[in-house]
Amino acid sequence: MSTKFNISIPTPCHENWQDMAVADKGRFCASCRKHVIDFTNASDRQIAESFKKERDICGRFLTSQLDRSLVIPKSKSSLWMAASAAVLAFFGLGNNEIFAQAKKAETTQVEKNKKSYTATHIESNRVVKGVVLDEWD
Repeated sequence: MSTKFNISIPTPCHENWQDMAVADKGRFCASCRKHVIDFTNASDRQIAESFKKERDICGRFLTSQLDRSLVIPKSKSSLWMAASAAVLAFFGLGNNEIFAQAKKAETTQVEKNKKSYTATHIESNRVVKGVVLDEWD
């Protein structure tokens, strides 16, 4: 479920936003003698929370924010999240298996020239060969 409400401004203020004095969270309109909050970058949830705190608010809005239903989804209960995490943690306990690492393989290096080395890795029936180049002078 969600809560819906609509914002409309039947008589907007005639003052220019840029001419208003800078104030906390917006501007101060000398003509209206009110603080005007800038909601142009605010989400629907932030706008709704501002109106829940204070009913008589002057604000600057985008046209896309006006005359439409602002939809604020209800927040999910953190109790369900905690209970789900506890159940998953409970089932996860005791199912861990620990495996030891395999026996350390032997590595041999043979110098061919000053900048190239050949390495051979022997583990049981597998042989891994390669060339290691040294970039140092």
